[in-house]
Amino acid sequence: MMLDVIRDRNALATLLDFGCGLAALTCYIADAGLTTLRYAGLELSHEFADAARRGNPDIEILQVDVLEDGAHLPTFDYVVMNGIFTRRHPLSAEAMDGYVWQLQLAISGDGLGRREISGQQSEVQLPFISKWAPILGPSV
Repeated sequence: MMLDVIRDRNALATLLDFGCGLAALTCYIADAGLTTLRYAGLELSHEFADAARRGNPDIEILQVDVLEDGAHLPTFDYVVMNGIFTRRHPLSAEAMDGYVWQLQLAISGDGLGRREISGQQSEVQLPFISKWAPILGPSV
């Protein structure tokens, strides 16, 4: 389903798997025969990023907090987010909505979580989600 966003399966394209976890989407890309798709994963959790790199040594795994001032991501043809919004841990629904909004602004290039409201710049202040990112145990 996530790969249905790819319009031309024969054209060269780049895809960012935002919140890639263990980069399992690469298996689906291979199964779908998308050989022209260049995959990159983005993961905030050091533990998941390291595990994704160990399991997929030939792919690029970025470890960037896009909500940090000065954060920069390369440009991608497609960005998919699968599963990063399903666990909100102790965040309230309202705080999670704000987090989603902040991420949308950050990846769309509108300014790392900032927006204009009545001519004044406003910023959503949320605790970093990394505080609640699961820690990988020895089973990974």
